[in-house]
Amino acid sequence: FCNAGFSTLDNGLFHPDYRHNYMLLNSLSWLIIFGGIGFPILFNIWHWVRHKLVQLYDRIAHRSQRKYDHQARTLTSNTVIAIVLTAILVVGGTVLFFITEYNSVLTSDKSFWGKLSTSFFLATVPRTAGFSSFSMGSLTNISVVIMILYMWIGGSPMSTAGGIKTTTFAIALLNVINTLRGRDHIEIRQRTISKLTVNRAFIIIFSSLVVVAIGVVVLSIFEPKLPTQYVIFEVVSAFSTVGL
Repeated sequence: FCNAGFSTLDNGLFHPDYRHNYMLLNSLSWLIIFGGIGFPILFNIWHWVRHKLVQLYDRIAHRSQRKYDHQARTLTSNTVIAIVLTAILVVGGTVLFFITEYNSVLTSDKSFWGKLSTSFFLATVPRTAGFSSFSMGSLTNISVVIMILYMWIGGSPMSTAGGIKTTTFAIALLNVINTLRGRDHIEIRQRTISKLTVNRAFIIIFSSLVVVAIGVVVLSIFEPKLPTQYVIFEVVSAFSTVGL
């Protein structure tokens, strides 16, 4: 839940007794997702669920007495953005890793369920737990690039995860899309995102890229024999506190 990724096992979760324990991998994946979604969002979801349950009871118990039913906005825009982008990253990553690693890392998983569980784990750990139930050296180049992107994005604000945060990436992406469409503002659930929030998102992204670029240059000086791709992976992993 705290996205730390520490393990007392030899070779971490790549240990032969654990790397095919799919129930364990799936449990860890969900804990990582919940820990990286952000505490305010978890509380907001709980309040939303409680509101829906109370509303359902009210409808059943007082159906004949109530003429109007007020629909309160219990889910904040921040919660919606974080949940939607997290779902896209997890589902999209699972599918992409399943395709790109089918003949590589996933060859040791004999069943379809095993391949799917490992792909799900692959899509979760870069944001930003750092566990590995696979050999990092066996990953394809496409998977490495995807993992670098996932590590850089990280989790949600006020969570246990690192990275630039899902909401920052989402707001910047929405601003680019709206600009291409000729719109001068961002609307989410009929509410406008302020220019200050958009500017902050781009400042965070720019600053992170500057830090990563400096790290890549410095590490390349001290480790000139390492391929650039490995250097970028190491720097982004350290920047986002992933540890892969």
